[in-house]
Amino acid sequence: MATRGVWELLYTMPARPFVTDGYEVLFDKRTITKISQGEWEVDLALGNHFQGRLWDSKIRTATYRVNCSANTFTDVGWRIDGRLTSNPKAKMRKIGRHARPLYDTVCLRGDAIIAELNEEARRAKEAQAALEATRAEAARNALENPPSSLTSKAANKTVRQKPKTVPDSSEGAARTYYANGVTVTCVKENGRTVCR
Repeated sequence: MATRGVWELLYTMPARPFVTDGYEVLFDKRTITKISQGEWEVDLALGNHFQGRLWDSKIRTATYRVNCSANTFTDVGWRIDGRLTSNPKAKMRKIGRHARPLYDTVCLRGDAIIAELNEEARRAKEAQAALEATRAEAARNALENPPSSLTSKAANKTVRQKPKTVPDSSEGAARTYYANGVTVTCVKENGRTVCR
């Protein structure tokens, strides 16, 4: 769960003497989910991630339910790929003054964050569709306009520039030409030059 999230700093809990050296609370905004009016779920990581550890050495990553009306958040378990594994030791915490950014982010901005994520997903989907359409168009063009043969202008230019000729040993008058990755053998038959 910790490795799957894209974590952003939400707030820092200050150190308490002989209890903890303080810890950071991070959240994965991609996981914000509206459960009901005033109730949300979000993945939080609580623990000391970037500072030296003294007493508090645990990093607690879980799905938390934020109750905006009661001003609380509870560790409800772990939601991975849409499935929630409940935490039997769920612990409710009060959203105090240090945790106010949790309320502001989830309760006040939750709808805006979800709209932003939906817009990002829509743009990504459109970009993917445009990329696939471009690839399909390129493939269609390649099928409709195969590489030029010796009768096209481009091939004739290449042949005129510097054709390589190698006599074919099986027939005295046969000549083999190489141009643009194409091999053509020309032979005189009944007074006419025939190329294959």
